[in-house]
Amino acid sequence: LFYDKDKYGMWRFVPLGCMQFIYTASTFMMFPTAFAFINRAGEGLDRGAV
Repeated sequence: LFYDKDKYGMWRFVPLGCMQFIYTASTFMMFPTAFAFINRAGEGLDRGAV
């Protein structure tokens, strides 16, 4: 997309940095939420038998 370094300079890394920031933030929030859903789904089950 921004391959030409003479035309775009360092600005070509801004979209990549934004995507990496969003990915890191969403991963940070995804794992605790997934474990909360697993614990809610396993409510009332014998978790030691699994």
